[in-house]
Amino acid sequence: MDIGKYIAESKGSFDLLGESSNSVYRIMLGNESCILKKNRISVDNLSPFWYSIKEVFGSDFNTQRKNIYSLTSFLNTNPHIKVAELVGVSDEYCCQIFREAGGVKYKPDEFPDKEEIEYQLGLYIGFLHSIRFDTFGTFPPEKKMEKQIKDAMICCMEQVIDLYWQKNEDVQNTFRIIREMKISPESYSLIMPDISGNQFVYSDGLDAVTAVVDLDAYVIGPREWELAVVEQCLRNGSAFVKGYESYQEFPDITESRSFYRFFSYLCDPWTEKDLNTFMTEHILF
Repeated sequence: MDIGKYIAESKGSFDLLGESSNSVYRIMLGNESCILKKNRISVDNLSPFWYSIKEVFGSDFNTQRKNIYSLTSFLNTNPHIKVAELVGVSDEYCCQIFREAGGVKYKPDEFPDKEEIEYQLGLYIGFLHSIRFDTFGTFPPEKKMEKQIKDAMICCMEQVIDLYWQKNEDVQNTFRIIREMKISPESYSLIMPDISGNQFVYSDGLDAVTAVVDLDAYVIGPREWELAVVEQCLRNGSAFVKGYESYQEFPDITESRSFYRFFSYLCDPWTEKDLNTFMTEHILF
């Protein structure tokens, strides 16, 4: 469809649902309810998180739009959670349109406290992690990255600390420890480095995930990274591990957890949570 033509002819008819890095609207295409996501920030004015994603993985909003068809096709091979159906993309208007996925939104970062959901999520992520790539970067992989993943992340951490954390002694001292850690993944998988409960929609009773609806941050990266993040969004974790191990043995993230959590902490310089609490609370795996 000609998204640009539709947008030009439909001024004022969009129902704004929310704003973050995207403005999210509900629109009607004929009799179908759809979701339009329009990028709000430019590549020259990125948040710490999106700056880090660009620096480490080479991914930005333009790259995401270019690769969205390949990404949704790949995600559709996962039998455990469906992906919001892509209708079209417009580079001119910096937007994507999806058919609205049926389901209930859940605002907190944490997933609903249901074993069924944790098990289903473990199946979903376990399936994706069972597919391995030999380099990290954007999806689909385009070229082998010049740096090792640890070197790329350390370089990015240095830049983010210089911009946002210069006066924080806890961050400076912890970084001296973090940079000496041995991080060398044997392979990479499709991951969501900022995975949280509000990137999915759920059944009315909050006992099943019906779709993944936020695809912006998907990259090829270390599976331990995604596990260190999702751990903070679960209530128990055992059902998740059971689902995950339907595909492979659950990796030991004891050594790498601190590395990836520290990186995530740096991406939110406005957090009210102190560093030690963020690094040590909610250890499930």
